Amino acid sequence: MKKERTNPKNEKLEPEIDVTNLQENPVKKTKPRRQRKRPKYSKKYFRKMIGKRKKAFYEFIQADYQTAIARGEQLSSLESKDYDQAIVLTVPEPFYPGSRVNYRLDKTGKNNYNQIHDQALVTILYFGEDHLHYYQSQIDHRTGHIANDVSGEVNYFDIVHIQTYLNYDNIEKPKYLILDLFLGLSDGTDVTFHLRNHQLFEGYELEGLLTPTEQSILDLIKLKVRQAKQI
Repeated sequence: MKKERTNPKNEKLEPEIDVTNLQENPVKKTKPRRQRKRPKYSKKYFRKMIGKRKKAFYEFIQADYQTAIARGEQLSSLESKDYDQAIVLTVPEPFYPGSRVNYRLDKTGKNNYNQIHDQALVTILYFGEDHLHYYQSQIDHRTGHIANDVSGEVNYFDIVHIQTYLNYDNIEKPKYLILDLFLGLSDGTDVTFHLRNHQLFEGYELEGLLTPTEQSILDLIKLKVRQAKQI
């Protein structure tokens, strides 16, 4: 009989990897030999649902985010001087149709864990002076492959409605806790950003309603819109 994986009790889920200052603190480039071994290493790393955080895999992830930031800048015709801050958001999503997304709880301290995934939908928000630029792509952290790039921009003045939606995938038997941000525009269209898609487990707990990253995004969006409209 296959042994079931157990979840830690009475733990707190920490914010996801801090990726707001990647450009100020770049990670070392992955060596070719190490990159070739990456799929095998990643597969082994995600065999355990719970374990001690390993620096090597986080370097892979951070390098992927740096690549995504650069791709987003190129597609949006941006340079780092054109925006005040870039915030990276990540939610689990299969890289290939039918691919299974694996998640893991990395222990970072006593009863503290980071939830990470081996495949993700990554969104990067570039907060400029007058415009919000955004970039989205799918990343396979097992290999470092990136696909399905999308970029766009919104003038803060054109945002007429801001709505957040925090809900479960199934209210009776929830498996995921989801947070979406909807920006309604003056032309009647809207833009949606997925801020959170946490897989639930026994004892799941956040210190507050929002993670620091989520709170920062909402605060920045509202501040920029109010400044644009001089409210």
